[in-house]
Amino acid sequence: MRVEIGNHNLLSMQAQRQLSRIMKDAGVSAARLAAGSRLVHAGDDPAGSLAAARFRAQAASQVAAQRNARNLMDLLTTADGGIASIQNNLIRMRALAIEASNGALTDDERAILQLEFALLRAEMDNIARKTNYNGIHPLVTPPAVEPEETPEEPSGYQPPTGGLRDVTVQVDSDSVVMSIWDHAYLDGDIVSVDIDGQTIWDHYTIPRRYTEPEQETLVTLKQGLNRVTVRAENEGSVPPNTASLAISNVVDGPSVQRWDIHEGETAAFTIFFNIEEEAPEEEAEEAGIKAHIGIGNAQDADYFFIQNADMTSEALDLDNLNISEGEGALTAIASLDAALESASSERARFGAVTERLTNTEQFLQISRERTSASFSQVSDADVAEEISRFITAQIQAKTGAAMLTQANLLPQLLRSMVG
Repeated sequence: MRVEIGNHNLLSMQAQRQLSRIMKDAGVSAARLAAGSRLVHAGDDPAGSLAAARFRAQAASQVAAQRNARNLMDLLTTADGGIASIQNNLIRMRALAIEASNGALTDDERAILQLEFALLRAEMDNIARKTNYNGIHPLVTPPAVEPEETPEEPSGYQPPTGGLRDVTVQVDSDSVVMSIWDHAYLDGDIVSVDIDGQTIWDHYTIPRRYTEPEQETLVTLKQGLNRVTVRAENEGSVPPNTASLAISNVVDGPSVQRWDIHEGETAAFTIFFNIEEEAPEEEAEEAGIKAHIGIGNAQDADYFFIQNADMTSEALDLDNLNISEGEGALTAIASLDAALESASSERARFGAVTERLTNTEQFLQISRERTSASFSQVSDADVAEEISRFITAQIQAKTGAAMLTQANLLPQLLRSMVG
């Protein structure tokens, strides 16, 4: 048997490595037992961590959707109570109309009946307007949303004096090529050109056309109006000098702008580029109370709209009824029959929606249970397995520590034998 005594205790190093692995396994099991989850860190199971996050989000959304369904059922229950009270008023008003249509009554008696009739109608309107759930009034038509007025875009430019002009042209692209040249054959003009404050040419000596190549620059425009300003400094030239600015992609208006500049003048003119694009048609948002009872964002599958039921006397065409005369009483009977039919239909509609919400809540409860079960399957720790691993690691750690102690003592024993 070969025995080595040197600076490295290989037996001790091996024992330390094994003991380190055992302690790591024990730490993992302890962490999983303490957290109750096998996904303490994303590295424990990357795919499982992703699936667990999805299940958690789905379960949380199902809880919110279930709460939405309960809130909507409470709203519809409130609306149902309001319609029931209005129906009672309508029934009493019909009875008054029947009574007022009797020819045996005097005008004074019909006037008393009309007074009660009017009070019941006013109370019906009061019920419709005061039926309220969390600030929502389901028994009146919601006020129309006034479209925001788009302010006209101001020009922001006053044409300067001196014969210079303000020109408007229209282009069909958001990128145009601008070129500038000087018609004079003497000293060229110096110009600075900018669009809405963005410099295109800065103190540029414009070339003479036919004798020098003209300057071309690609310019990107914004949607709407773009103000182009040219500042010309005709330093020392013989007046008048004539220069031109050309614009590509013009569909309406002059494509070349030409101006005269006299000696010593610094002037500017403005061109507005109007890029007209057809605005996409906006889908009209459906009116009513939005019932979001799903975990997605698909109409009909995840949300739908509950239309308000306008139960005011004006909506039911009862606001002008008068039973103080026999003919008016007969007219009121027909109108009240139609109003009762409308109230009953709206109440039945709310009842049908309530039944749908009840079934939806039950479905969401079942779905939540299944989602929670799936999340548990992916993320929950197997307590029995982890306890078994932890105990095994404890036993191995004790043995490893003992062996490490012996490995550290072995070199000393060999040295004593040699000495």
